[in-house]
Amino acid sequence: MIPNVKTGLDFERYCFEQLQRRGWSVGHIGAVGDFGCDLLATAGKSVVAIQCKYYSKSVGPKCVQEVFASLHYHRATHAAVICNSGFTAACRKLAAATNVALVEADNLGSLTERLGVDADGIRRTPGVKRACIHCRQPMRVPLEGKPLRLRCTFCWEEGMYDRDGGEPLPAKRSIKKAAR
Repeated sequence: MIPNVKTGLDFERYCFEQLQRRGWSVGHIGAVGDFGCDLLATAGKSVVAIQCKYYSKSVGPKCVQEVFASLHYHRATHAAVICNSGFTAACRKLAAATNVALVEADNLGSLTERLGVDADGIRRTPGVKRACIHCRQPMRVPLEGKPLRLRCTFCWEEGMYDRDGGEPLPAKRSIKKAAR
C-alpha cells in the first residue's frame, strides 16, 4: 500500500517524487493529450517515457501500447509502465515484444536495473550479457557465484543461468539422471 495515494494523479506525483529521490530529472506531462506518457525521466543521455497506472486490478496491454507510442513521439530512449497492482500475462508478453519495462510501484528502485542505466545515465550493470531463454531479450547474469535462477525483466519468466557464456542451464536438473 502506498501512503497518501488515492487517485491516478496522486500516483503520478508519488512516482515523480520517488524517481527524483533516486537522482532522475523528471518532468510531468500527464494530462489529456499526453500521448501515453505521464512522466519523462532523464539521466544523462537516457530519456524514459513512463506511463503510471493506479488500478485496483492488474494492468492490461493497452498501457504498453500507449507508452510504446509515446516513446517515439517524445523521442525517448526507453519506455516503462509503473503500476500499483501487477500486470496481466498479455501485458507482460507485449512488453517483452516491445522492450517496455514493467515496474511495480513498491519496487520502483528496480527501474534503473531493468533499463541497465544508473540515475546518472551511465550503464553500470555488471555481469555477463545473456539472452532470456523465453523471450530472447538481453539480460545480465552476475559475474560471481553459482548458477542461479533469474527472472527476466521483460517477460517475467524465470530460468537458470550460468556465467561462462555458454547455453543457459535447464530450469530443473534431476540428480539421478545426471549421475547416470
